[in-house]
Amino acid sequence: MKGILPIYVLVRKLVDHENLVTSKWYKEEYQQCEVVEVHGDVDFNAGDRILIGNKITFDPAEKLGDGLFFIYAEDVYGIMDEDKITPRRDFVYIKANKDRKKVLKHGDLELYNDTSYNPLDDKNIVQDGVILSICKEAKHDYFGHDLKIEAKPGDKVYTHHFLTDQDNERDFNGEKYYEIRYENLYCKIEDDHIVMLNDWNFITPVVAEQEVSESGIILDFKQKNQIRVGVVNHTCQSLLDRGINVGDKIFFKYGREYKIDVEGTVYYRIETNDILYKIE
Repeated sequence: MKGILPIYVLVRKLVDHENLVTSKWYKEEYQQCEVVEVHGDVDFNAGDRILIGNKITFDPAEKLGDGLFFIYAEDVYGIMDEDKITPRRDFVYIKANKDRKKVLKHGDLELYNDTSYNPLDDKNIVQDGVILSICKEAKHDYFGHDLKIEAKPGDKVYTHHFLTDQDNERDFNGEKYYEIRYENLYCKIEDDHIVMLNDWNFITPVVAEQEVSESGIILDFKQKNQIRVGVVNHTCQSLLDRGINVGDKIFFKYGREYKIDVEGTVYYRIETNDILYKIE
């Protein structure tokens, strides 16, 4: 149809089975569509099967045919082939075992852990997986600069704790994968070594000694629990460029004490721009 603006795509919703309805709150929300018509400079064509973002707007296009809708081209996150998902800008598809922490082992004893209770606790969330496919280019969502793509399919990576959130689930060839932005990849494991990605760094927090009164009352409890000092343990290039190296003690912004367990060691994950200065 001539006249469709380049920012829009004409699509038909696809529902292979009920698992393709991604949200329990929105029954009309689907994650896959077939492209019916598209104009403009995009990397997909009519007939392609596409993955789309969650909670997007489907504008009905009844005059053009039954069951047709307009969506924004920017809401197309991936193109699906027979054996792969080709991500568009910014996105990565990851294979992860969401239920891995539901079973706790102690010797020969196996215990069930209800991860639905306090699901974001670091003992319940799964933040690692293996890359299925990855975008060719990405930008930082907040600062807007280009990110260097330094991971590849097959790499084991650690990510934001929203990785295995229900809204990020994508069903492909009978398997579940998880969709996440490249900027939320913190590191990859290469030859059993941690290699930092993007502008992320891992630090070991430095806990100050508590001041205790003669009667045993802790006098600085609040300060003790607002840790803002750490030692750099794994660093990205942008922090090295600022003259801060592994082993340096640093002071970082308030509220940035984000804990993550990587290969059995707990670190604080800190972005380069959140590190204020090096403590000499």
